[in-house]
Amino acid sequence: MAYYRDMCRLDATVKPETGRIVVHAGPLLSAFTLPSGIAVRIKAKLQQVNGRHGPIIAHPRSNRWTFLADPVRFDDADLTVYASMFRINVSIAPSGSEIMLPSPADLQIAYRLWETLPPNGFRPRAGDVLDAVRDCFDIKVRH
Repeated sequence: MAYYRDMCRLDATVKPETGRIVVHAGPLLSAFTLPSGIAVRIKAKLQQVNGRHGPIIAHPRSNRWTFLADPVRFDDADLTVYASMFRINVSIAPSGSEIMLPSPADLQIAYRLWETLPPNGFRPRAGDVLDAVRDCFDIKVRH
């Protein structure tokens, strides 16, 4: 817990009933979950943009990855963003939703693992994650 809070700047808590470690999406954190096949390309694009890609949670059983991001350049009230991402199998955690972080309880069953363990508090901007997804799917944004 101290690692998540101090090193990663994540306001993590433990759910007493399950022992799982969670954070909440909202004004300080966004999360995008997508199939791991395309997620590899998103990771590479974020590396190009930022020189690093930030924390990524792998979900081996469902072959999906979750990118944690700072909610900068992202209007979480814009339902067209959610709809356009939903059409391409990308989920955006709505504000207030729980995001499960890898915990010791997950290690034995490989339910949730760090694809990229955060070495510090860096997270890409949510807008950069969306831009990378749109670029990979060749989605044009109308202004």
